[in-house]
Amino acid sequence: MFNLRSLLAVVVVTLMTILPLRGARAQEPYGKYVVPPTPVTVTVGELNGDGLPDVAVCCDASNSVTYLLGVGNGTLRAPVTQAVGTTPYGVAIGDVNGDGDADLLSANFASNTVTVLRGHVTDVAQNPPFQNSVAGRILMVEDTTDPFVADQIMIAAQVTAQGAGALFMSPNASIGDIATNFGFSRPFFRVSQSDAAAMRSALRRGLVNVTMTTVGAVEREGAIDNQIVAHEWGHYLSNRLVGNANGLTNPQGGGMGEGWGDFLALLLTVRPEDASLPGPAFGGTYTSGAYAIDNSVRPDNAYYFAVRRYPYSTDFAKNPLTFRHIQEGAALPPGPPIQGSLSGAGNSEVHGTGGPVGQDARMAETDAP
Repeated sequence: MFNLRSLLAVVVVTLMTILPLRGARAQEPYGKYVVPPTPVTVTVGELNGDGLPDVAVCCDASNSVTYLLGVGNGTLRAPVTQAVGTTPYGVAIGDVNGDGDADLLSANFASNTVTVLRGHVTDVAQNPPFQNSVAGRILMVEDTTDPFVADQIMIAAQVTAQGAGALFMSPNASIGDIATNFGFSRPFFRVSQSDAAAMRSALRRGLVNVTMTTVGAVEREGAIDNQIVAHEWGHYLSNRLVGNANGLTNPQGGGMGEGWGDFLALLLTVRPEDASLPGPAFGGTYTSGAYAIDNSVRPDNAYYFAVRRYPYSTDFAKNPLTFRHIQEGAALPPGPPIQGSLSGAGNSEVHGTGGPVGQDARMAETDAP
């Protein structure tokens, strides 16, 4: 085991040599590692969260800091060098910004500066260039905001310029793995929070190999999905036959059209015997357009959610939406499984509004004598 109390690190010219000490007698060296010219200070600490001691060296003539990650058996991984200020004389390891990841600091004598090299997680909002070269690498990007926002697109552009791919962690636990298209030539993929956590845990233990492949799914024709046909016929009724084809053109009117279209699709779907099942009448789960959007390659919940945040149901434990949830930012009730966020962002968008409208129509139809 790599024991700090029995470690002596000696820097000689451009080699870093690690000598184990047992009592007063030095044994054979664990190893020698090439670092940039004139290393002057070495420190040992935890850099990557794997619980093993790592080594950092500052080299004054080359204006750089080099770190070597510990393996746990007295040896170190290959050196990684970072540029810092002029004539660094001291190096330290610590969590400067409190994000849980160790940072690397150097005191630069000639430039009268201190350089802070951020830890393994780079905050997207800080608009990197990245501290390390990402050429040929796949990046794990953690983000708590909604997918496809500006900071992720910015990261995508930078990754494309440097010849790598990126995995974006989903902003909430209900969104699974899905391909992401930013219009760039490099591959991008959004992964579930559980998959991202597993990858991050593995990264803290060392190199992780990830392969990104694309497998074409079966393209299902929406024109033969009768639920979609019924939904679009609802648009014909509520839009094209109203106001000389002007229809319901304001946002709330558009949302009503979406909800009514779903309602017509549900009329095609339900069966009379559904009312006699245990629980409230028609308390099962009903969707619209699931056949066309179901993915033949990637497991999904298309037949539960389809294109809406909740399935349609008279059971509020499955669909808690009411008319108040067409208001932008009105938080959605926690509890029932949801496709998306509880924040209420997008409530006022026509498809977001269509869900509560269709649900209200569903409830009204069930309550009718």
